[in-house]
Amino acid sequence: MLATKTLSVMGNLLAFDETALRGISIAVAGMLIVMLALILISLFIAASPRILAAVAKVYPEPVERHRKRTESKDRDGGEEAVLAAIGFVLHTEFQKQCASEDGPSARDG
Repeated sequence: MLATKTLSVMGNLLAFDETALRGISIAVAGMLIVMLALILISLFIAASPRILAAVAKVYPEPVERHRKRTESKDRDGGEEAVLAAIGFVLHTEFQKQCASEDGPSARDG
């Protein structure tokens, strides 16, 4: 009886060791895979300026052919005043609309 229990305990310890070894090997393999991926990402980031320089030789940036914007003579300040007045009226009307939706209790108190 004692010998059977001893073998049973030893068998459980051996099974635990085998399971632990599998778990450790899986964990180490996973960490190596993640480390390899991080190294590859770091190498790609470090090499990206050289890669982009090579790509720029094949596909150069287009030269801007737009005319430079000149100050318009029509913009003397009258247009800005009109825009400010429109904004003021819109703001005032919006405030009136919000006050009417709140009802008389908002005005009383």
